[in-house]
Amino acid sequence: YTLLRKVLILPFFIVFTLGAAPMSGPAIEKYIGKKLKRNDKTLRINEKYLGDAGLHVLAQSSQIRTVRTLVLYKVQVSDAGIRALAESPYLKNLQALYLEHNFITDMGAEIISNSSTFSNLKILNLYHNEITDEGVKAIANSDTLTQLNELNLNYNQIKGPGAVALTQSKKLSQLHNIQLAY
Repeated sequence: YTLLRKVLILPFFIVFTLGAAPMSGPAIEKYIGKKLKRNDKTLRINEKYLGDAGLHVLAQSSQIRTVRTLVLYKVQVSDAGIRALAESPYLKNLQALYLEHNFITDMGAEIISNSSTFSNLKILNLYHNEITDEGVKAIANSDTLTQLNELNLNYNQIKGPGAVALTQSKKLSQLHNIQLAY
């Protein structure tokens, strides 16, 4: 019984630990190229371990210059990765940014709010991150995100003051869809 139990558990452990390594720069470039062959306007990366270093590689890749929609779902990114995106010279045409299930805090929300790279965003999805009222206030007071019409902040750490700031924002006059469920 003990031997059988070890044999059954060990393969699961090996698969889990091997899958936890971040993608390398060349692997990321190759993956981006493969994804953009199908549709050069939308880049969707789901559940790949990019991390902040991987997001830096992505942000500096000239392959993303045609991307209008960027989906980064569960890619293990934090505020440092968001800074890399915000400084990208290739994302000026971005209209939709989905950063669901990551580790973005108020600092990341502030970086997004202040980056001219994101001035054409119509959709910003920060579902299930670590943003509080302070990050929401940065978004509400943004001179950059004036084109936003949809904002998803579900499953963050937002209370009343952040929600009030969004609904009373004079700068986000085109924002018509706000999601704040918890």
